[in-house]
Amino acid sequence: MGRIHRHRAGLDRHLQRLPAEVLAGFTDALVAPAPTEHSSPLDVVDAAGWLLDARGAASSPDAACRLERRSDSLPSWQMEVHDPDRGRHGPRLWHASFDDRTPGHLVNAFLTALVDPAPLQRGMGDRTAHHSAVQTPSPLRPEQIVEAHTDRLNSIRAKVRAARRQNSKPSTSPAAPAAARPATRR
Repeated sequence: MGRIHRHRAGLDRHLQRLPAEVLAGFTDALVAPAPTEHSSPLDVVDAAGWLLDARGAASSPDAACRLERRSDSLPSWQMEVHDPDRGRHGPRLWHASFDDRTPGHLVNAFLTALVDPAPLQRGMGDRTAHHSAVQTPSPLRPEQIVEAHTDRLNSIRAKVRAARRQNSKPSTSPAAPAAARPATRR
């Protein structure tokens, strides 16, 4: 499964930098039915305008994020996020890795949430954002944010219920007649 790694400096400081929306995209995909279409993680970031190099690695347009396939000992997807002001050579803010046992749709869900251009909802003056983040007042009222979150959870629940119903439906093929067995004597 995927893992979110931390630096020695402490888990709390680094998880504060990982947008909750990215983790939510991953965890939502854990309970939702897997899509029937399978695409590569590189397809996800390519569609978002990331730059692909000749080795098959991808970098975000601001060079703060990098995704690459590594096959040192166990093949895995490695994701690193650096200080956007200093790019790939700046301090690493957080990183994640997904080994080959991680279903592709989970990796894609993580990356889809990461590349989503929608603004993140944070409190004004919230210290979890990078210092260069631009904060603007949201046009949404707090109630609307709660409603959107509730709608998201209800949508996930509906998908899970539909998948369970689909999996619990009896087979449409006729059952083979059971062979009559003689009664066992003791």
